[in-house]
Amino acid sequence: MNVKWGEKLSWLISLGLSVIYFLTFLAAARGQSDETSVLLYGFCVWGNGKELPNKVDGCGEDSSVNSHIIAFAIDVVMALVGCILYKKDQRKEKSVLVYLASVAIILLHGGLHLFLSSDIIYCYNPEIGERLEDIGYVIFAFFSFFLCAIILGFGFGLSKNIFIGSTFFTALVVYVTREVGGGEYILTGLFCIVHPLSSFVGLLTENPQFSKTVGWWFVVATTVGIVELTTCPQFFRSIGGHFYYDLTLHTAILYSLPFFTIKGDKFDKKN
Repeated sequence: MNVKWGEKLSWLISLGLSVIYFLTFLAAARGQSDETSVLLYGFCVWGNGKELPNKVDGCGEDSSVNSHIIAFAIDVVMALVGCILYKKDQRKEKSVLVYLASVAIILLHGGLHLFLSSDIIYCYNPEIGERLEDIGYVIFAFFSFFLCAIILGFGFGLSKNIFIGSTFFTALVVYVTREVGGGEYILTGLFCIVHPLSSFVGLLTENPQFSKTVGWWFVVATTVGIVELTTCPQFFRSIGGHFYYDLTLHTAILYSLPFFTIKGDKFDKKN
């Protein structure tokens, strides 16, 4: 494996920040039973109502826009951008699965935010959460495995070891989120595991999809995640809340698409 470590600085920084992100998640999840906590299922949620989203009123009686809805809109736009890049890619026939998987991840993430802002959850509904907990973990485990397999598969190619590794990471995520925070931080827990996993793959793989540009965007997204968990009531909620995470993370995903990596390869050859 001929890894150019000078090109991997962004992924090394991302890995370090990912460890901090995970530790921040553990600290936040252990304190989630405090009634003064403003994190709703691990998300810092802003709303345009008279009362900001909270654990008593959910999204708020007079709220029409919140961080989840904004995140959903951003994800839909970014998924459409992914489709446009696919159409413009002259070698798209060789990269159909890459585009399909990337757009699917973005849309699934957006669909999650739409569900969280729907009347069923309405930003926070502990009663619904308790009734759906068992089936929720099954769906969560499936999504975690799917996501881990895609990340590892993109980096090293699909193999028996990749599926074993994905199973291990899925079990780790489910265990951590069940034991820490009683499942309330299950979604945040998934991304806290995905960040170090992606950074580890980006650090070791030679796949151009894990470029230094993608690495730097992961640095930004991980930093946003840390700021969200640590400054929600003091700062982050006042500037709009969680949607910045979607915006930065999915920018990283878009930059990992072959449309950009192929252009990067051509540029490198000319120099």
